[in-house]
Amino acid sequence: MGMCSCGVGRVIMEKTCKKCGKLFYKKDNESINSWNKRLYCSHSCANSVNHNGHLFVKGMTAFNKGKKGLSGESNSLWKRINKKCIVCGKDFVVKHYRKDTAKFCSKKCSEIYRDEGKTSENERIRKSKEYRSWRELVFERDDWTCQKCLSRGKELNPHHIIGFSDDENLRFDINNGITLCRKCHYEFHTKYGFTNNTKGQMEEFLEEA
Repeated sequence: MGMCSCGVGRVIMEKTCKKCGKLFYKKDNESINSWNKRLYCSHSCANSVNHNGHLFVKGMTAFNKGKKGLSGESNSLWKRINKKCIVCGKDFVVKHYRKDTAKFCSKKCSEIYRDEGKTSENERIRKSKEYRSWRELVFERDDWTCQKCLSRGKELNPHHIIGFSDDENLRFDINNGITLCRKCHYEFHTKYGFTNNTKGQMEEFLEEA
């Protein structure tokens, strides 16, 4: 490595390529750290030398030619392992390297497991996509209007005519839902309670003045 002065205050740094012997120079925008690591004048020279510093010669046999590789099914890490989800019991498949760590079939099951019972089953269902979809469909059908006081623009609640916890099969049935404003919803449950709610109770509630 050498340096030469070309003009006042300017120093040009130079090296000799380890491959071709050509003289090359440090670029103006090249850092000192990068320059100190450079051994070759070009990518072509650098790529023609392996990590041991040996030149690649045309016609040379590659070191791994003819040897059995570790790709595809011959690689033990590639093989798939059948697992059973510890939350829902569903079968799923993982790569070999995850055979001891994979426990869940999906992110949803992972979140349920890590919840550790902090959230009740009813609350978890009410936060689900199915519940949110049912809620919006009930509001849309009722034109975003409370079916008791017929007001719009108020905070609305989707009410299960047959109680949410009384019949699991009707939880997402649109015909089992009705739109009430927050005030009317509170009045209904104050009068009839939160369990064993029936269609007759709702009909009676809507007919009241």
